[in-house]
Amino acid sequence: MVRVFAVSFLMMGLAVSAAFAQITIHSSDWRGVNSVYTEYEADGVNCPHGGPGANQTWTIPTQTWSNTYPEWWVAPSSTPYAGSFPTATFASTDPTLTYFSYFQVSASAASMLGTGTMEADTPLVVVYSTPALALPLPVTYNANWSTVVRYDMDFGGFPATFVDSTRHTMDGWGTLVTPLAENVATLRSQDHNFLNVFFQGIPVVSEEHYGYTWYAQDGRAGAQMQQTSDAPSPDPNFTTGDLYVTQYTGTLAAEPVRGPVAERFTIGQNYPNPFNPTTTLPVELQHTAKVTLSIYNETGRLVSTQEMELPAGSHQLPINGSSWASGTYFARVSADGQALSTKMMLMK
Repeated sequence: MVRVFAVSFLMMGLAVSAAFAQITIHSSDWRGVNSVYTEYEADGVNCPHGGPGANQTWTIPTQTWSNTYPEWWVAPSSTPYAGSFPTATFASTDPTLTYFSYFQVSASAASMLGTGTMEADTPLVVVYSTPALALPLPVTYNANWSTVVRYDMDFGGFPATFVDSTRHTMDGWGTLVTPLAENVATLRSQDHNFLNVFFQGIPVVSEEHYGYTWYAQDGRAGAQMQQTSDAPSPDPNFTTGDLYVTQYTGTLAAEPVRGPVAERFTIGQNYPNPFNPTTTLPVELQHTAKVTLSIYNETGRLVSTQEMELPAGSHQLPINGSSWASGTYFARVSADGQALSTKMMLMK
């Protein structure tokens, strides 16, 4: 199923009086580059998604989150695959700087353009055959549209075509109440998804699912619930699904991103990893440079930063997490206008 903007949310609950008026989402509502979001995921949860209509309240119960993902919105020109997406106005990535999604937001539409990542040290760029309409703009209650993601891939000389299409109906508006202490004015869409995969022109995969997406004023998918892939049949009244809730958590310092293709320096995996409370990050510079080491927690909040002037050669940068809580952290090294990151685990 297409997850609009790579960040999704789920809503469920009872219909009661809402605190917000109906919203209309315009292109001007998008937050700028360097915005930071955190996505919370709970798989296979049993929760009602509530009903359609005006002035609803959908409440998401407290969850045990199976995964948490920080997401950074950056300028496409600062990313390694910008040349493949010349019309992109936004790109998203995570602190490891290994996966990038590209989007175009205009006065009339928000569209998905494709992705770029590193697979086995080889760049893999997927450009959609045509821009995939994520949201028509402006968009409000009772809107209808379709999202079609189509792209071709080659597997050892054998072509495969992926077609992921979703019919959307904006069937409700009201208030989303999340366990993240947020009440958000939202529009809800019912999503009817069809996934088809063709191998050498022969259909090999055909799936159909339902889902619901709640869109916040800034155009992001504030919550999403998707019918589980092992459901016996497509059912708009499903009660078990995968839940995603996303929270805006602030802004990122404006720095260029050159993640997987930085050429002027390299970093290794910190050791030991997991660590408690200290660890070392290997860095190798091709020439003398001003280096910034920034540490982010799993919500994307900056917890530590150091600046240093280092000569060419190999270096071991010490990291001390004695004042941090156990969890996932991201070490980001910036030098010569480029940046690389690695994921670390602190276990106390």
